[in-house]
Amino acid sequence: MAREAAPVSGAGGLVGATAEPDARPGAQRGPAAVPDSVARPRRRWLLCAAVVGVALLAGGALWVLRDHGTADESASAMALPESTNQVGGGPPVPASVAGRSESANTGSAPAKAGLPSPSRSLPTKAASRAPSTAISAATALANPTGVNLALNRPVLASSAEGDHWGPGYAVDGKLDTRWGSAFSDPQWISIDLGAKWQISKIRLSWENAYATAYRVQVSAGGSTWKSVYSTTSGTGGNITINAGKAVGRYVRVYGTKRSSQYGYSLFEIDVR
Repeated sequence: MAREAAPVSGAGGLVGATAEPDARPGAQRGPAAVPDSVARPRRRWLLCAAVVGVALLAGGALWVLRDHGTADESASAMALPESTNQVGGGPPVPASVAGRSESANTGSAPAKAGLPSPSRSLPTKAASRAPSTAISAATALANPTGVNLALNRPVLASSAEGDHWGPGYAVDGKLDTRWGSAFSDPQWISIDLGAKWQISKIRLSWENAYATAYRVQVSAGGSTWKSVYSTTSGTGGNITINAGKAVGRYVRVYGTKRSSQYGYSLFEIDVR
């Protein structure tokens, strides 16, 4: 008959027998424990992968939004008016044609509506310069019938001897009326012809109080005068001056020396 094994006594007391795995059929075992040295790197890798995935998704969303915004901007850039005028005048040009020509010149897309295109230029100073003040016969009226342009036209004088000798009497077409100035030097009388004319002849009919030194002048604007006749030895009477088609709107007789103690006196001024 076999004997039972007796417990072995150790230094620390009784030591139990080593437990054997349960070898019974159908017995289940618990999950195997994973060492920390393996679990930690795996968790780090999964975290990195999640971060990279989120970054990729965010980048893709930004790319889509940027493309959409660019498309919208391109569409608004083409929203030009139906027609536009070239700078400095000219016929209207369709917006689509204008956009192509500007893009071809500058290598860029057409400008947004309401903003000037880089290819357009502002008018130069030469384009905005005031018209020349030079006077030529081509810009003046001709007088082929030879009518008296001074007849009953507005007239001014530096002075008048009295109410009965006002400057209007020198352009009334009558030889029994006259203009008489104050008794001093210098004196003048000026006629407004109403427009710029080509003046061929100027006739003066002096009274006994005439000028010995005087000038006959024409002007386009009444401020700058050009002499068509000048003398320092006038003898009075009827004088006809050849003006050579001088261009002017105003005609003036400017006396600087009288023939007597009286003023300057003219029966009539005739301009043709």
